[in-house]
Amino acid sequence: MKRILLLILCFVLFGGVVFSIDLLPIGRDLELFLEQVGKASVPFLQQAALTGEGLGIAQFNHDTSWYIAVTPAVVFSKGLLNFAAQEDVFELLNVNGLVTDGLDQAGVGTGFTDDDAILLLPYVRLNVGFAMPLGLEMSLIFSVFPQFIADLAGSAIGYDGLTLNRWNAGIRLRKPLISDSGGFPAISLGVGYTISNFNLGIQLPADFTQDISGSPLDVSGSLSITTWLHTFGVDLALSKKFGVFVPFVKLSSYYQIASFNGAIEGFEATVLADTYTGQGGEDPEADITRSDLSFLTTAGFEILLGKFAFLFDGNYSFSTYSFAVNFGMRLGF
Repeated sequence: MKRILLLILCFVLFGGVVFSIDLLPIGRDLELFLEQVGKASVPFLQQAALTGEGLGIAQFNHDTSWYIAVTPAVVFSKGLLNFAAQEDVFELLNVNGLVTDGLDQAGVGTGFTDDDAILLLPYVRLNVGFAMPLGLEMSLIFSVFPQFIADLAGSAIGYDGLTLNRWNAGIRLRKPLISDSGGFPAISLGVGYTISNFNLGIQLPADFTQDISGSPLDVSGSLSITTWLHTFGVDLALSKKFGVFVPFVKLSSYYQIASFNGAIEGFEATVLADTYTGQGGEDPEADITRSDLSFLTTAGFEILLGKFAFLFDGNYSFSTYSFAVNFGMRLGF
């Protein structure tokens, strides 16, 4: 009888400890997931920050003292979250199932996770430029994706609790080195700075479940992401006017500093009567600071129609190996 009681006591004491230890990899998996999200998303935010100036021509027209432009643009991303499907990366949690269920719950397609799918990251930018003393030209850049648009989209699909907002602002100052005349193109050299902020918040899918040792695992909490991005760099632009048609190319080199914070707020994982809330009771979290030098090549053309100009261009980032396209409309004064 004493042996039976001793076995029962050992099972209660040590069995529970082992089971709790078995749940610890869930927190590590979520922290790794957040880290991978940061590494995958930041480069595309960097490319978006440098895309859509609304000005392709390397020098203002002689009769333009200032302009205003609107530039819709889109960055093409391939399989932004495709790492989630790599089962050998994560220890215990079915991260791919969690991500897929979460995207379905939010009414988002599979472009985030499929290798062969292309994810479109659209935005619209407002640009205002001025002719300055000493032949300098200045451009101010601003874009915003306000939270109320995400609120409306969430209401339309019956999904509450979505946080999605973004803004970007910048300044470019350039100096024309050679004017467009005769057989010579216009060439200008410029410097610039941009600052960007991106915020995302989404509830973990309520219907997600996973079998662990024959028992269902239930998770709850909300994904919260905040990214800040600063870019500093130089541009070399070249353009040549052929009547109303002005082709141009631009080479850009920018040093970029990004800070990413991702967390699963209010996280809780439950298996039977056991609950895990993160290492030491802290929510799973990842902080990333990234600094690198990025190169961007841009090519396109403008069509000049009096005070109006229409711009079409595409750029390629050597950091993301991805393309972006712009369509700008500019009015000069």
